[in-house]
Order: sequence, then structure tokens, then C-alpha cells
Amino acid sequence: MPHAVEVIGRHPRLLWPWLSFWVPTYRRGGLAQEDVSLVLRRTARHTDPHDRQEGEPEDLDERQRLLLAAVDELCADRMISDATWRALSAFYSDRQLSVLCFVVGNRATLAMVANTFER
Repeated sequence: MPHAVEVIGRHPRLLWPWLSFWVPTYRRGGLAQEDVSLVLRRTARHTDPHDRQEGEPEDLDERQRLLLAAVDELCADRMISDATWRALSAFYSDRQLSVLCFVVGNRATLAMVANTFER
């Protein structure tokens, strides 16, 4: 997949508004960077036809497994189930869980655009 700035850069008037959303969400949204990285990799598995990631990462703790379950649910059902939300609430605030949704949604949106332009 092309780099995100390259994709959004095809429409320069969208670049700065998108960056003003992306930077606070990914960098200062309240999720640890290792959580954001895990979520982005899992979202890529669902949205990038070239992603060949196989199996689960090793040595995941309960919190990380729940994050991956939430990504899987968001990509399949467009929402996090009540059971997964409740389980994640032991580790994350509602604010952090909303950021999780934005991170997955933003990555999925970029993938749609990039996959279209990649033809």
C-alpha cells in the first residue's frame, strides 16, 4: 500500500485537515504506541490485499488479545461487541476505546483509497 501522505496528497486540500486528525489520534489519543502499532497491523490484515501476515503474534497478553478481537469485530461488523467492550473496559477508558475505533476506521479508509489508486 502506498504511504498515507502519498495517498491523501493526491488531493492536496485534504492533506492538512487529514493530518490534523491523524496526528492527535495516533500520537496523542491516549493509546500506547505499541497498542496503536498492534491495531494498525491487524487492521492491515483485514484491509490490505497484499498483507500476508499469518497467524497470531506470539506472547500476547489478555489485553492485547482483546485489542485484536476488537479490531476483528470492527472490520467484520463495524462495531465492537458488548462483551469485548466490557472486557476492554478493564484496561481502557471509554475515551481510549473511542480512539481505538478512530484508529481502525482511519486505517481502513486509507486502505480503501490506496487499494483503489493502486490499480
